[in-house]
Amino acid sequence: MRRGYTTTELLVYLTLFVVLSFAVVQTIVVLARSYGTIRTNASVTTGAQDMLERVVREIRASAAFDEAGSVFNSSPGKLLVRNAATSTEFSLVAGAISMKENGVIVGQLSSQNLVVDSLVFRKASSTKSVSVQVQFSLYDARAASSTRQTFFGTGLLRGGY
Repeated sequence: MRRGYTTTELLVYLTLFVVLSFAVVQTIVVLARSYGTIRTNASVTTGAQDMLERVVREIRASAAFDEAGSVFNSSPGKLLVRNAATSTEFSLVAGAISMKENGVIVGQLSSQNLVVDSLVFRKASSTKSVSVQVQFSLYDARAASSTRQTFFGTGLLRGGY
């Protein structure tokens, strides 16, 4: 009796090993890409929520907006809102939403990885209320295949209800 494997058996086992290894590697590659896509989308969504929250909060805290100092219905838009003590300006500067209070730059609302490529403010008013809709589009600069996403928010000016 001879011990060991024949050449045919070795080829069959080797082929099975190569096929299974290829399947495992493909699965790992797909999972890594999916994780990257999910991480990018989460980063964009979280960043957009933070930016919208801040802009809408400032709009709601304001008594009026300065029509002469604001740019509505076009990109890049600019919004200048005022309350009793301060004026706050939002604008698009170098791919980020910039915020100024009383003419002094407070900072950027977006993180370094997020690029805002469109910012539009729209005003809506009725006999009883005034609101401002905020719309911006952004993407994650770190991701090679990041898709551009558009976000909306609306704030009703204080005393406008």
